Amino acid sequence: MKLRLHRNQRGYSVNEMLVGVATLGIVGTAFLVAFFNLTTSVEKTNAAYLAISETSQSSTWTFRDVSMAQSTDIADGAPAVSTATFSWNNLYGGTTVARQVTYSLNGTQLVRTSETDTSVVAIGIKTLQFSRADKLITVTIQAEPANNRFKVNDQQSFQIRLRSNG
Repeated sequence: MKLRLHRNQRGYSVNEMLVGVATLGIVGTAFLVAFFNLTTSVEKTNAAYLAISETSQSSTWTFRDVSMAQSTDIADGAPAVSTATFSWNNLYGGTTVARQVTYSLNGTQLVRTSETDTSVVAIGIKTLQFSRADKLITVTIQAEPANNRFKVNDQQSFQIRLRSNG
């Protein structure tokens, strides 16, 4: 089937062109908005995951060491501090081996220092607090990833009782 043009018809009218351009503009705008929302959502989810991951990582390390501790340099009943040392004794084959570990916040890095090495346990840590009430140690860790335009953060807190020396 052949399309026939009338004698005075030479293409699209201005109205037809305007409707076509407007339709393309609306569809293009809807696509761009959906794309922007998708990328923003992914970025926010990644920031939240990173904050949760950093608090989880730092909580795992501190929980392990504090649960082994028999003594600490945290003053009983004093305000919370951001640096703490924990000490304990391990028994290896009949020999007692003294262990000591210190946690501190260096900028946004949680640093763990033991007798043998110093390592960065987590990055993006905003606050680190240790407090003591008798033999009960409270640890609070808050992470907020760098370059985080959404101000997403995560906080974990736990309490552990110091082990007895006997």
